[in-house]
Amino acid sequence: MPNQLSTTLPGSRWRPNGTRIPPVFIFLFFTGAALISTVALFFRQPLLVAYIVLGVILGPFGLEYIADASLLSDIAEFGTLFLLFLLGLDIKPIKLLGTLKKRSS
Repeated sequence: MPNQLSTTLPGSRWRPNGTRIPPVFIFLFFTGAALISTVALFFRQPLLVAYIVLGVILGPFGLEYIADASLLSDIAEFGTLFLLFLLGLDIKPIKLLGTLKKRSS
């Protein structure tokens, strides 16, 4: 029996257990993140607060759009990567080197 992951098309979003993340969830995440981030920036709040609020709204304690624990785990890993990417865009290399020099001495 061939591996399902090896027979998928490039760009498809397959989870490790072989099931696919529904595109409507991906649309909800990005659309919700854009809307709530706009509100957070208007009230001068950090974007991290907006992302946490979105997770609470869409998760099992809010509107219950997503109640599957394994799907939530996969989404959390994607969110962590996204936040690390944003952090990497925000840090200036000179500031990072200065911090490393302070810590090493």
